[in-house]
Amino acid sequence: MVGLILPAPMSRLQRLAGRVALAIALMLAAATTAQADKRVALVLGVSNYQSVARLANPDSDAAAISDVFKRMGFDIVELRRDLGVIEMRRAVR
Repeated sequence: MVGLILPAPMSRLQRLAGRVALAIALMLAAATTAQADKRVALVLGVSNYQSVARLANPDSDAAAISDVFKRMGFDIVELRRDLGVIEMRRAVR
């Protein structure tokens, strides 16, 4: 008899990261009809939190979202990973 191997339950932070990724994807889909002089995207992948174990997927998720922006024709796509608060604020500016 073959037993089933069930995936480990997702943590709250993993579910939140999934929801953020979905929200970004939906915004991208809605923004495809928007016209702008210059389209710029900043993609932040954070997997290294202080109070939570390191997450496995944010690096690959951020890279995938970054590639989506590039394929959509964005003029500038910045991908930043595991920034601290100060570096994140600088990147947003």
